[in-house]
Amino acid sequence: FHRIAILLLAVVIASTVELTAQNPLEFTWRPAPHISPGRYYHTETMLPDHRLLVTGGRRGFKQLESMAIYDPTQNGGIGAWMAFEDMFRRRERHQATLMPQGWVLISGGLDNDVPTNQCELVDPAQQQHQLLPNMNEARYEHTTTLLPGGKVLAIGSKDYDRGLPTCEIFEPLEVAHSSAPMWRWRRTGSMQFGREKHRAVRLLDGRVLVIGGDHNYRPTQTCEAFNNVTEQ
Repeated sequence: FHRIAILLLAVVIASTVELTAQNPLEFTWRPAPHISPGRYYHTETMLPDHRLLVTGGRRGFKQLESMAIYDPTQNGGIGAWMAFEDMFRRRERHQATLMPQGWVLISGGLDNDVPTNQCELVDPAQQQHQLLPNMNEARYEHTTTLLPGGKVLAIGSKDYDRGLPTCEIFEPLEVAHSSAPMWRWRRTGSMQFGREKHRAVRLLDGRVLVIGGDHNYRPTQTCEAFNNVTEQ
């Protein structure tokens, strides 16, 4: 039995080596369609239909207002970039959050190197977007986390030479006799430490864990948890 097992293992290893030698490209990076214009400090959001939405970013010395959608099913599976109408303003180091309806909430960022509190909502399925109420504070290098019930928690920000501890929630606003959806930003409890370039993860119990970041030009090891029920 042991001899048979060893013989089978040897056959599998030999077949794997032969497969690797015959198909080296299976284990390498392959070119993909280029996005235009080139950019960094942008966002990328995977949509429910498996397309990818890219927003804003920086090119050279200026921020970009352009958006583009990557469709991996085009060109025989190679994929293709399709232009989308521009955002209402240029921005980089902003956030893009996928909402339950398939919409994408775009918040904050830098425009002409100045922090902005402006927000907009993109509907990729309908190829349209709209302006939203502004955040209470201008934010960039912040995080946005989807909460239960379709709310979004915006956390921290870079504030020139320091990190912000403040947080706020984006939520639906119920208005009587109105068929159009409406939203608002409202403040919630602040963190114990101001931070930017941090990470925020929603846990299975609904809490949001905030990890590290930059606190007054120093990396911090501190972590904090936000309770979605008590908002503390």
